[in-house]
Amino acid sequence: RMELELLAMKEQLKRKEEERIRLEKEQLKKREVERQREEAFTKWQEKVAREQQQEEETVNHAQTAEEEQTNYLHKDSDSSIQEQHHPILGPQIAHLPYKRIHLTAASKLASLPVYEKQRAYRHDRAKEMAKDKK
Repeated sequence: RMELELLAMKEQLKRKEEERIRLEKEQLKKREVERQREEAFTKWQEKVAREQQQEEETVNHAQTAEEEQTNYLHKDSDSSIQEQHHPILGPQIAHLPYKRIHLTAASKLASLPVYEKQRAYRHDRAKEMAKDKK
């Protein structure tokens, strides 16, 4: 009977040892997976930081270029606007591709004669106006 109990205890110790080894292996696997996740997360954070920095540099570069172009255009337009002064309409304040804008008093505009006839129809002009309205 003692031998049977001894065998049962040895079997029980063997099972406990196997269970302990199995748990250690599982813990090692979990640690390895966790380490890999942390490593991947760190790489991802670095990648995101690099992308954000590149995006900021791109935006800053675009803003700088836009400001430089705006400054360049303002310098050119300011000098050309100051040079242009219409004898009736007064100083020109803007020159757009399709019209010029002058600063004129309302009383001066009211005294100008108005052309009251219809404009002659030109097919090319009508097509261009229709295209612009789309």
